[in-house]
Amino acid sequence: GLDIGQALYFYYPRVEGSDMTADAVSMSIPVSQDGDDDMPLASLPYIVTEASGTNQTIYAGKVKFANLGSVIEFHVYSETDEYQTEKIQSVTFNADQEIAGDFEFDLTAVDYSNEETLEISGYTEKSVVATLATPVAVPATRETAKVIKLVVAPGSYTGNVVVATDKAIYTYPITSAKNLQRSVVM
Repeated sequence: GLDIGQALYFYYPRVEGSDMTADAVSMSIPVSQDGDDDMPLASLPYIVTEASGTNQTIYAGKVKFANLGSVIEFHVYSETDEYQTEKIQSVTFNADQEIAGDFEFDLTAVDYSNEETLEISGYTEKSVVATLATPVAVPATRETAKVIKLVVAPGSYTGNVVVATDKAIYTYPITSAKNLQRSVVM
């Protein structure tokens, strides 16, 4: 059961086999993403206001979460007719430094009014990829572009974007650093 005054912490996603202590939970920004539930989230503590026995369910009220990652968007399109016959299969961002992977986080240090308490580190992967469940034709304009969103760690990055279609693989360099702040869509 739970005791009155006990603090509960919530986070997502949990890395299998991770330690369950709130000051060192294991979380992840996945390398392979599908666009659903890829953002690591951490909550402020929920303080238990009613004691519960082993067979009781207590409504927890609202739990507030903070995003720990950032989102980068790639708009995939081509104004050249011949490329519009191709179907987009995946988009990979290869960064110049670590942007994803497993990391530890201290849930007990979260304070929404202090941005520094939401900083993450320890991840080791330099690329992330989004694979489309259903490949889509390359659109002709930016207004109709297929928007691919990838969750990455906040930071400033250069690197390259690799777009794989059913007919070819295209690589585009990013030489001007992209500064990605927490939860900001670029």
